[in-house]
Amino acid sequence: MDGRPSTLAVFTQWTEERYGPETALRFRSPDGGWQTRTYGELGAEARAVGRALLGLGVAAGERVAVVAETRPQWTYTHFGVLAAGAVLVPVYPTAGRRSSPGSCRTRRRWSRSATTRGRRRGSRRCGPDCPRCVRWC
Repeated sequence: MDGRPSTLAVFTQWTEERYGPETALRFRSPDGGWQTRTYGELGAEARAVGRALLGLGVAAGERVAVVAETRPQWTYTHFGVLAAGAVLVPVYPTAGRRSSPGSCRTRRRWSRSATTRGRRRGSRRCGPDCPRCVRWC
């Protein structure tokens, strides 16, 4: 890919090709130390999330509301949603009731993306009352 990417949907591919082994993310680990992820790892995680969303039936242009704290998994999910051709609707846990996924006009399906410590990462079906979920509105 030449030049700068024209959309965020291809940003991770572009940065992976250009900066591959260089550090893309730096974040605190549970033990208080620091961890890093390369642009290559960021791209791989974003593709994995994008494939999972497509496997769950997310179509291009569909809105995906993501309720999550700011953490590396948020970044992977952000770029994964875009890679799947969907539209990211960020909903922060502190946003309040009016911004919650329950305020979506049409609830068609939902999936949970478990990223909390002690849980497996990945997606699985859950119910509409799940406090940590990815929903399509």
